[in-house]
Amino acid sequence: MKAAIDENALLRQILLESPQARRLNEEIVGGDTTPELPLALGELVAQEVRARHYALATGITEALRPHARQEVNSEPTGEDFLNVSFRPRCPIPDPRCKVAETDHGSGVADDVARLGSVSPIICSLALYDWSR
Repeated sequence: MKAAIDENALLRQILLESPQARRLNEEIVGGDTTPELPLALGELVAQEVRARHYALATGITEALRPHARQEVNSEPTGEDFLNVSFRPRCPIPDPRCKVAETDHGSGVADDVARLGSVSPIICSLALYDWSR
């Protein structure tokens, strides 16, 4: 399973939810040329992105782990924040369960792609609200 979040949508969400990021962005857009502002905003956004990626990856992995007999974690590549393979306890081929486009209740649309045979429980977990 690989998972990624659209960077633009995530940035918009961070700017909406973080008063500090929003303030820094407004100062920059408003014409403040203080050189520290873009650096501070970039560091804050990068920290938020890492925290959100970690929370989502942990939530997804922990939710699926009980339904797998084997788990293999790999380093995410490209835009992905998660790259993990699960061998389901009772694999049932389901051609409808290849890609689930979900919102997870966070306002950020992401595509969670799975390859191979997966159990129905794993398919339904792809629709779980990971922001809880």
